[in-house]
Amino acid sequence: MGQIALAWLLAQWAHIVPIPSTKNEKYLRENNQASLLQLEESDVNLLNDLKNSIQIQGERYTPEGMKGIF
Repeated sequence: MGQIALAWLLAQWAHIVPIPSTKNEKYLRENNQASLLQLEESDVNLLNDLKNSIQIQGERYTPEGMKGIF
C-alpha cells in the first residue's frame, strides 16, 4: 500500500519528491521501488475519487499541541 501511495504522489505532479520516513532498510528499499510503478490515468483518477470521498473532520492537533509546532 505504501508503494501505491508513493506512486500516486509521483503521478500527481512532475516536481514532487515524497520523503517517506522509515526505520527499516527493507521498507526504504520497498519505498524506492514505488518510482518504478507506472499508474494508469484511470488508477490515478480512481485514487483521487477515493481521496475526495473522505470527509475530514476535526483538527489534526489540539490548540495546546499547536503551540509546539510554531
